[in-house]
Amino acid sequence: QPQPYGCIRVLNTPNPLARVPVPSNPSSILAIVDTMTTRTLILVRHAAAGSSSSGDRQRPLTPEGVEQARRLGRRVSRLIDHVDLSLTSPAVRTQETAVQLHTSIEVRTTSVDDELYLAGADSLLDKARSLPASVTSVMMVGHEPAISAMAASLGARRSCKEKVRWGVPTGTAVVLTFEGNWSQLAENSCEMEVFREPA
Repeated sequence: QPQPYGCIRVLNTPNPLARVPVPSNPSSILAIVDTMTTRTLILVRHAAAGSSSSGDRQRPLTPEGVEQARRLGRRVSRLIDHVDLSLTSPAVRTQETAVQLHTSIEVRTTSVDDELYLAGADSLLDKARSLPASVTSVMMVGHEPAISAMAASLGARRSCKEKVRWGVPTGTAVVLTFEGNWSQLAENSCEMEVFREPA
């Protein structure tokens, strides 16, 4: 029977590979394995930020925000301690948030993505769907309302959707998991765990 754990449902099921006929074509084998790969998408709203006379992009984290991001990273790392790729908005506050998250979560590749600054939920979803098969986990550090809108769309369970439907505060990470290719990422397709760290 499924056993709920927070907003993640753990299934006690036999190995699905045992029930799949093994084709003779190596590329077909890879395709089967790829559709059964667990993918993880972490959506993060930056930590608490201050103001800047140089404009919105230059707003830094407050001292409380720095500590908030550090604590958030420690909490998320108990569930997933590494990601293949970290994408960050060019805003100072998101980059500083990512730095603190990376102290607890090992990141293999990092990239500042200009599109994340003004991206809507649809743009974030398109970006995730275009990820290569070699990437099994990605963290996107960005802004509202895109973070909560995308999470609410992808979450499979109503109880979890309600946690993000009306927006998320600073210092929030939403961990979404599903099985398949990135191109199969769709509405109501993901299990969800929400982490909120007060400033």
